[in-house]
Amino acid sequence: MHKNILLLITLMLVSTMTVFAQETEQKEDQNATEETAKEQPRDDKDKPKDDKEKPVSKPAPKPQKIYVKTDAYGNRTYSDMPQKGAKELDIQKSTEYTPPKPTNVWTDLKPKVVEQQPSYSHFSIVSPTNDSTVRNNAGNVQLALDIRPKLLPGHKLVLFMDGNEMPTTGSSILSLSNVDRGSHTFEARIQSAEGEIIVTTETITVHLHRAVIRRGN
Repeated sequence: MHKNILLLITLMLVSTMTVFAQETEQKEDQNATEETAKEQPRDDKDKPKDDKEKPVSKPAPKPQKIYVKTDAYGNRTYSDMPQKGAKELDIQKSTEYTPPKPTNVWTDLKPKVVEQQPSYSHFSIVSPTNDSTVRNNAGNVQLALDIRPKLLPGHKLVLFMDGNEMPTTGSSILSLSNVDRGSHTFEARIQSAEGEIIVTTETITVHLHRAVIRRGN
């Protein structure tokens, strides 16, 4: 009878251990399945999309056409309108102006971006060229400017001859009369309504020849 009881207890222990081992094995299989699912890459639809659009490059502004006409005496006249007998002036690529990057101004520990003023990609004196000679008995001198884009509202052209400001009309063709013979320096600027200089051309030197009529006694 005692043998039967011992045998029964032994069978019960073996059965319990078997069930425990099966449950442990099922848990290990479930954990392995979850780890495998985590390591699998997500579909493309789950990937974050880049909402930023690539910047579109803008075409370079076209230069303003300038025409030159030479009369029978060799005097040149410039204009921004085509005329009979006038030829289009070949404008070479001028020095490009790169506006400065906007800076940050800190006020009460809060950043404030300074607004960038409109800029010009090209601004130069294209005619006459530096160190050239102009022959005009009346002392007339015309300067042709390459301005791209065109002069913006609120901006004005300022011309300096020999360091002195000369009157202008705001046109890209600047005309001076009765200029003394000899060598003169020219420089043009674009200024804001407040007088702030936005961009300046390179300074050029022009030699003006005027015929002198000598009368006898």
